Amino acid sequence: QADLCCPDLLSLVRHAILVQLSSLGLVVELVFSADFRYIYGLVSAKEDLLEELAADLSYPIAVDLAKLDPEAAEPCDAHLAPLAQTLSRDGHKEVTELLWVLREHHDHPAAAMYSPDASPATEGEKTVVEESLREAFCWYLRSRLKGRPAATAIAEANLAWPAETHLYEESGRLLQNAWERLLGVVRGPEVLRVTCS
Repeated sequence: QADLCCPDLLSLVRHAILVQLSSLGLVVELVFSADFRYIYGLVSAKEDLLEELAADLSYPIAVDLAKLDPEAAEPCDAHLAPLAQTLSRDGHKEVTELLWVLREHHDHPAAAMYSPDASPATEGEKTVVEESLREAFCWYLRSRLKGRPAATAIAEANLAWPAETHLYEESGRLLQNAWERLLGVVRGPEVLRVTCS
């Protein structure tokens, strides 16, 4: 029974914390610091247990915006219309082909907006899209075909095609997603913190 006793108050507090964390289903391991002056508690758990605890405690958790709202992560025009939809309806051949490949071979949100059966835009509906914007969007689509996330692909395309500031607001960026346009930031959020209730 000697090991059931705590030699001092700090040991008692430490053991009480360990018992409390263990009762929640967390795995706790104690380790000494390199100089043996401190004792650290390493706490780990499986993801599903952490999500369950976060929901029980109404603790804020991170949500991937690309999974929550994939269309908002895609490049859009100043009216928040997805460029995939605008450029494919305007009959840009390269954009249409890249979107077709994405639709046929990848689960991609931009490709979901492309429908080969959609009626083409009439002369009155066609938008004026500068060649540099179309080329930057094609660069973006090729990056997505290589498996890059939307934010990385947008950044790469913007580096390859720097925009003239007077044409694209004060940002000077050709491609922007809905979050970047709404918040007026250079790189929009990729993760959102929400509180479970």
